[in-house]
Amino acid sequence: GVEFLTPALGAATAAEVEAALPSLLRRLDDAQLGAAFRRAVQTHAAKASKSTTDLGAADLLVKLHRVPAGAVPVKRLNEALNVCLSLRDVFGPLALRDALDRMTPPQGSGAEGLAGVPKAFLRTCILAVKTHPAQLAGPVARRVLPRLVDVGVWRDADLWKGFLMYCKILGAGAGAGDDACFAAALMLPAPQLQKLLAFAPKLKLPLKRHAEKLVKARDTDGVVAGCLKLLGL
Repeated sequence: GVEFLTPALGAATAAEVEAALPSLLRRLDDAQLGAAFRRAVQTHAAKASKSTTDLGAADLLVKLHRVPAGAVPVKRLNEALNVCLSLRDVFGPLALRDALDRMTPPQGSGAEGLAGVPKAFLRTCILAVKTHPAQLAGPVARRVLPRLVDVGVWRDADLWKGFLMYCKILGAGAGAGDDACFAAALMLPAPQLQKLLAFAPKLKLPLKRHAEKLVKARDTDGVVAGCLKLLGL
């Protein structure tokens, strides 16, 4: 029964928790799920020296993103990720940063790297940056966005939509993520940059100013030439 699932997590290994995730997501409501996640992670923290389980907060986040497609409805998976982000004392900025870093495709991994990015990845990036803007906006953008451009994020419609939304949020934030967002935008092929600017027209002026500084400093090695032309430079 449901009442036995949460206590049982205290003695479960990481592999057992991972195998149980689809059942937990289907059978527990949000409050029960939050209690289950908290127990699984805090048991790890308290008993790690005894190797009871090797499941940390970042591990659980990654495993949630890797739940097989079709095992649970997408809406329920998103709700479960929302539960994680609401538990700030368990899934704090360091755990989120670690988890997102692990799910970011390696540089030069191409189509294979893109295929390995979970569908919920950019949604979680956006929520993480909204939840912890000061701690995550800059670091996550500097790490995540260039890697996504490197693997051709525009080739996956769902991830591309998330990328556009992420850039729009970061670019409008007047915060630590701005420059990182602009650097990644200038790495895009010109047709994709044009789509980004159509989606987020308020980005054009600050992006142009950023590009002008790079041109003036002769620091345009990572900038696609067609992007400068598109910006009128």
